Amino acid sequence: MNQTIHLRQLLASLAILLILTCQNTLARQTETAETAGQKQATPVDLTELEWVTMTPSAARAKFEMPTKPRYVERKFTPVQGIAPIKVKLYLSSPDKGLSSFIFSYHDLHDRPRGKQGIRNTLEGAVRGSIANVTGQILSETQEIKFKNAPGRQFVYGFQQTDGKKFVVISRVYLRNRRLYQLSAVAESTVFEEATAGLFLNSFDFVRPRSDLPPIPTLKN
Repeated sequence: MNQTIHLRQLLASLAILLILTCQNTLARQTETAETAGQKQATPVDLTELEWVTMTPSAARAKFEMPTKPRYVERKFTPVQGIAPIKVKLYLSSPDKGLSSFIFSYHDLHDRPRGKQGIRNTLEGAVRGSIANVTGQILSETQEIKFKNAPGRQFVYGFQQTDGKKFVVISRVYLRNRRLYQLSAVAESTVFEEATAGLFLNSFDFVRPRSDLPPIPTLKN
């Protein structure tokens, strides 16, 4: 019971971190554009850009972004008395905050056990992402799987305090006790599902370098 409570609290904290990081990035870029005299960002056809392939070795993953992303590390303690979690994020926002692409990963303290444990972990990530921005689900959550890693795809919308509305397509995958999340965020007026798909579908697991330790797993 305690393990389940800790896991849910951890996932909720992670969702807050990811969304707030995204929103803060958008706000800073919008503020910078307005200060420079650009009252409104101009939509960009992101499919025309030369997307950057990222293969950070520690992530054991590959993904593509429309521009070279900014790397951010955050530590947080989900539950008092539990060791802090380090979340590694890559953020790309090529069009002055109209859209953003976020890739992140971190290791859970405990590997979810059994089908129900995996289900609780993934569905907790979905609920937390939506609830913590007072968002609204826009389509039915889909159960997905990639190379035997279970996951979820979900689409939701939220509104910032300045009134701007955003749409998010997010995928979350669980591999051993590592949680990966990819989110494509865009203002509702310029949201393009095809562009989001370029980012989401570029994700892949890669073989780690021989000098890297394996993803931590629980011993039997």
